[in-house]
Amino acid sequence: MCIFQCEVCYFRNMRLRNLDKGGSDRKIMRYIRRVNRDAFWVSRPGILYNIFLEIRATIKDADKMAIISAFPEIH
Repeated sequence: MCIFQCEVCYFRNMRLRNLDKGGSDRKIMRYIRRVNRDAFWVSRPGILYNIFLEIRATIKDADKMAIISAFPEIH
């Protein structure tokens, strides 16, 4: 089973505000779309390790993008 939340809701939970059409917000939305898409395809060989690498990179970049929580609780 895959837990799904729309990308806008993920963004609002992470940034505690609405989406702007600007640079860093667009980058975050690309990450969110990729994670949502990959969540449905985790059975592909090697995808879990690639997701792990992306999560690790996201955590490292979270401070740079002023993200309150890189992986917020879903409400």
